[in-house]
Amino acid sequence: METDSIEQLQNRLQSLPTLQAKAHLLMQQLRGMVATAPQPCLAITDSLLAEAWIARDRVALPYLLRCKGLLHTHLSQFSEGFEAYSDLLRYGRETDNLMIQAIALQGLGIIHRIQGNITQAIDCFGQALEHSRTSGDPDAIAANSNSLGICYTLIGEFRKALEAYLESLEAYRTSNNQHGLASALQNIANMYLNLGDYGKALEHYQQYMGSGASDTDSGLAGKALQGIARVYLEQEKFPEATVSATKAAKLFADIGDKMGEAKSIGTLGLINRAIGKLAEAFAQFQQAAEIAQQIGDAETYVVSMHHAGNALLEMGNIADARSQLEKAEHAARRHNFQDLHLAICGHLADACGQQEDFPNAYRYRTQQLRLQHEVGSHQKQKALAELQTRYDVERAQKERELFKLKSEQLQMMVEYKTSELSSIALSLIHKQELLESLAGRLRQIQNLPAAEATVQFSLFLEELTTEATAGSGWTLFKENLRQTD
Repeated sequence: METDSIEQLQNRLQSLPTLQAKAHLLMQQLRGMVATAPQPCLAITDSLLAEAWIARDRVALPYLLRCKGLLHTHLSQFSEGFEAYSDLLRYGRETDNLMIQAIALQGLGIIHRIQGNITQAIDCFGQALEHSRTSGDPDAIAANSNSLGICYTLIGEFRKALEAYLESLEAYRTSNNQHGLASALQNIANMYLNLGDYGKALEHYQQYMGSGASDTDSGLAGKALQGIARVYLEQEKFPEATVSATKAAKLFADIGDKMGEAKSIGTLGLINRAIGKLAEAFAQFQQAAEIAQQIGDAETYVVSMHHAGNALLEMGNIADARSQLEKAEHAARRHNFQDLHLAICGHLADACGQQEDFPNAYRYRTQQLRLQHEVGSHQKQKALAELQTRYDVERAQKERELFKLKSEQLQMMVEYKTSELSSIALSLIHKQELLESLAGRLRQIQNLPAAEATVQFSLFLEELTTEATAGSGWTLFKENLRQTD
């Protein structure tokens, strides 16, 4: 759908007769305008939302609250976005609308994820996914399972992330969303790669390349080829790795993706270093470092300079190796890349030792030991934080499952008591009918001769006594009604 300018949008909104129509149009147009004109769109949304609150237009409200939450989130105004999505969630619960609840929970989850609150994000996305499954919306199932996969990837839970991405894959297939399908295949391949299942990783990368999506999205195709190259490198299939990395580098260069190009060239350097072509490897590491420096990609720059220094060490060019490693060490220290800094200091100590520069060799080795302690402590803290996050996520899931189970048990109890009360009510109706029948018989007895009346009255008393000793239906009814409170 073609996106309007702000002036065109305002004119079209003014021509529409109802708030519902205006809210629907705004939601449609917002998809293309949120990146280019968020502030004007927010002003329009707030104006329409004020009208909707005054008019109590419960049809327009969810559209407008969703627009408001989306715009505030895009503008990094997270408190306002959180408030808008919370209002939307409240509306969804009041109207028992699971789709609206899922949309609101997804928005809240995105804000939590951006702010680093991964436990809360997982809880929100998990609830949204449950609602999406219940409502049977494949697009919502795909979006929320994909968001769960991202969160689990962030905390290193690759197995759970894989499960989430596999569910998103099936949902994208159901809705015939080709772009989503391609993205899911890449995510699944990446998870298999992280888990060390190179066969499965390669299978899903190749499925992506054969899906046709690679013809329309060169960026994703380049990432898939880069992933395939990494798989072949791990499997020591160096010719195949070289072909894939070369194709990836060319694709990234053609679309101007300098970061992707630098990483692919760096992968080519790793391949050549692994097969002993050290001069070629050094040149490729240098090229990758230069590109990374141009675009300000500090991490790729440090990694490439480190690899370049190691290649020179293996070639026996100690002086140049030390120069490269010192540049890498300076950048790693400035950007606080502790893991990289640790490894670089170790190689610098080796280079200085080979030059018999023992004071500097001692200095770098001491620095390496200090970093080992710091990195170890940091890794322990990170591991503890990840364990705490996992515990919090699992506890929230179990609490939600327990609440659902208790709700189901309560519903079953209410249904049982309702059925029992209905049976007792029917019994009371039967007794009422019986009493009316007995009253009629009593009136008939009054009109009989004395002798016959005496006999009939005796029979009447026996029936009445039997009915009285059968139990009080009213007492049972009151007791069961009390138990349902």
